[in-house]
Amino acid sequence: MRGSTRHRSHHRGGRRRQDRRDPRRDRGAEITLASPKGGQPPLDPKSGEAANQTDDTRRFEGDSAATAALDPARHVIIYLPNPSVGVRGMLHHVVGALGRVPSFYTATLAPQAAEALAAEHAERGRTPVVVIDEAHLLDNAQMEAVRMLTNHDMDSGSPFAALLVGQPTLRHRLRLGVLAALDQRIAVRYAISGMQPTDTADYIAHHAKIAGRTDPLFSDDAITLIHNAARGHPRAVNNLAVHALTAAFAAKSSIVDEKSARIAVTESGHD
Repeated sequence: MRGSTRHRSHHRGGRRRQDRRDPRRDRGAEITLASPKGGQPPLDPKSGEAANQTDDTRRFEGDSAATAALDPARHVIIYLPNPSVGVRGMLHHVVGALGRVPSFYTATLAPQAAEALAAEHAERGRTPVVVIDEAHLLDNAQMEAVRMLTNHDMDSGSPFAALLVGQPTLRHRLRLGVLAALDQRIAVRYAISGMQPTDTADYIAHHAKIAGRTDPLFSDDAITLIHNAARGHPRAVNNLAVHALTAAFAAKSSIVDEKSARIAVTESGHD
C-alpha cells in the first residue's frame, strides 16, 4: 500500500453517451474494475458480509448485466510502472504489450499504438486499460501523447481506458492551461485520503497478528499518537510503528506505550 495520498484519474477518450437504463451509469460515471494480473480486482474479504452491504451494493449484486460487465476476459491490462522512459518508451510499451512489433520511428510508432488499441477493442472485444503509475512524473509531451491516443474516429468512441495514478501534484499539474485539453477528457477523479483512527488501529493490530502477536502490542495512546503524526498514511504509520517498537525494546517495555511512540515521532521528524 502506498503511504502517501494518491490521486487517480480515470480517463476515457471520446464523448460519454448517457444511458439511463444502464445501472452502471445512473450516477453519471462509468466504472471499470481491473486487476494487473488479469484476475478479479482485489477486494476486502469482509466486503461481502451482510453488515457491510448498502442499498447500492445489493442492487448491483442483483443486476446480472452489471456484474457480467466485470468479466476479466473483457479487459486487457497494460501497466506502465515507470514514466521516465519518455514518449517513445511509453508508446513502445503499449504496442509491445498488445503483441505487436513496435515501429522504430516515433512518427509511425504513435499511430501504430493508437491502431493497436483500437484493434484490440474492435477485433478481440477486449477493452485495453492503460495504467500509468507515478503519473505525476509524466512530462507535458507524454501527457499530450496520452491525449492524442484518445483521438479516435473523431471522438465518436473510446477504444481504451487510461488510469493515471500519482501523487497529489498530478491533480495540480492537470489544471495547467497547457494540459487543458487532456484535463477536459478526464471522466472520473478520485483522491485516496489517509486512514481513519479506527482504521489505523486495525491496521497496526493486523500487522502485529501477522507477526504472531495476538494480544495487544500497542497501547491506545500510542496508536492515537502514531495516527495523528502519520495523518493516517499507511507507509508513515509503518515507519513510526517500527521506530516505536525499537524504542520500546530499548526501554525493555513489554508493550509500545505513548512514551515509545513519542520517541519515534521525535526521531523521525513527524513532530
